[in-house]
Amino acid sequence: MPKIDVSRSDLESLLHYKIKDSELEKFFLCTKCEVDGVDGDTIKLDIKDSNRPDLWSIEGVAREIKKDNGEIKGLKEYSFEKSDYIVDVGDMKNIAKYVAAAVVKNVDISDDFLISLVNMQEKIAGSYGKKRSELSMGMYDLNKISGKKLKYFLGDKKTVKFAPLGFEKEMTLEEVLKNHKKGQEYGHLLAGFDKYPVWQDEKGKIMSMPPIVNSNDSGKVEVGKNDLFIEVTGITQEKVNVALLIVCMAFADRGAKVEAITVDYGKEKVVTPYFAKEKMEISKQKIFDYIGMEISEKDLIGLLERKGYDVKIVKDKVVVEYPNYRVDIMHPVDVIEDILISIGYNTIKLEKVDVRSTGGLLDKTVWADSLRLLGVGAGLQEIMTFTLTSKEKQFGKMKIKNKAVTIANPMSESIEIFRTSIVPEHLEFLVKNQHISYPQNVFEVGKILEENDKGILEKIFFTATLCYEGVDYTYAKRLAEFVLNNLEVTDKKYTEFKHNSFIEGRVAKIEYKLNGKKKEGIIGEINPEVLKNFNLETPVAVFELDLTPD
Repeated sequence: MPKIDVSRSDLESLLHYKIKDSELEKFFLCTKCEVDGVDGDTIKLDIKDSNRPDLWSIEGVAREIKKDNGEIKGLKEYSFEKSDYIVDVGDMKNIAKYVAAAVVKNVDISDDFLISLVNMQEKIAGSYGKKRSELSMGMYDLNKISGKKLKYFLGDKKTVKFAPLGFEKEMTLEEVLKNHKKGQEYGHLLAGFDKYPVWQDEKGKIMSMPPIVNSNDSGKVEVGKNDLFIEVTGITQEKVNVALLIVCMAFADRGAKVEAITVDYGKEKVVTPYFAKEKMEISKQKIFDYIGMEISEKDLIGLLERKGYDVKIVKDKVVVEYPNYRVDIMHPVDVIEDILISIGYNTIKLEKVDVRSTGGLLDKTVWADSLRLLGVGAGLQEIMTFTLTSKEKQFGKMKIKNKAVTIANPMSESIEIFRTSIVPEHLEFLVKNQHISYPQNVFEVGKILEENDKGILEKIFFTATLCYEGVDYTYAKRLAEFVLNNLEVTDKKYTEFKHNSFIEGRVAKIEYKLNGKKKEGIIGEINPEVLKNFNLETPVAVFELDLTPD
């Protein structure tokens, strides 16, 4: 879970309230935080929610406390005047192609605020951005940026030069990855590309190289009165919008003026940051069933307003509006959880649970565990990837077309369908681990959903992915044979066929019977075009077996 350090004096100035030592333990409960310790003026907070990036800063904590004590009632809206700054986005291929940006004026940056800004930037990019793999953020001294038409594009790694933060000497983009600490830490995110992302001002001066490091000129923010330029780049527009909005709210809460920027993609333009309301309807009875008691409409409205919702009750429905930065709200249960926090978990009466049952593992779980032992016995390393994924990853990058179980209202493109194969998820895993030595031979026993004329079927797949120079079909088949032979399958048959994801002539369909039921699998070497789509350079062979117990 995220951990942050906040300055007690700075927090008290934001709250206009002196925090008593005796109330420290319970003071932060409404923010889903626990006090880990106090060191002088520093309060160490352990945030018990990894899905609330708006709470990962002192400003976010202060905002939540103000809601709880009634100083902020209901949904607090933010509006941003449009500036005349424009960002031109070039063809970014598959590298962090989405942008959100803003201008912040009249910022009075103290030592405490500067520390808070750096920590917030690192937390959002590290946790919400999954160690900068999904988004990164840069802040700049606006007065050191020339012009109002900025560019974000791919620069040649051998010719484009700038002095990175902490260095006076200019380096090529390639040299930054080798010689700068952040380049060594995050360089694997750009592995396999000939060109790297850069920000450039109107006079052609390089401002930064995301997701690695800012320049030592405009990219250095210092204490004092400042005007700032903030940018976020990442894999989805929704994700970069949320990250930028959270940072801009922190500035606005401190009295700074935030101005929106036009991002020009060529075919379309967007204005960021973007604040919007989302809406959800929940039946009153569902709320009462979950919280274990009935409460009046007046109390229900009050409890929700204390958590930042605008509320209307229409007959038997509770209609709530909430801000678009609340990315944790995906289901009515998430709203009901806020009601319980507002009530206070410590005030809820406990009831003795009278359940007579014997615990145990499901047969499917026991079966899956036995399959995992085979993977380990084959000398493979077990990993676990997400079951929710994107159409682009499952089908587009794999050069195939297929049906999938689709989420009705996905929060982002990265979680829009349930996977139909585990192989694409493993290829993405390899991309993120190109900085680790080879061979990388991994396996996973996991669920997929398959849609056919009979409906939706849940299946258990055993997927192994082998990545190193010289890997081939033969070795993948030998490991597949090890797994199948230990399961005592019958009527095993290999048939060569054509599949766009694999090299022609080096892929086969495996047909076999497991407990008398017909099953299928696939084995082969991944097509170099697919590897290129995933930005992989090392050869990959895989096998995927349907081992669903019927």
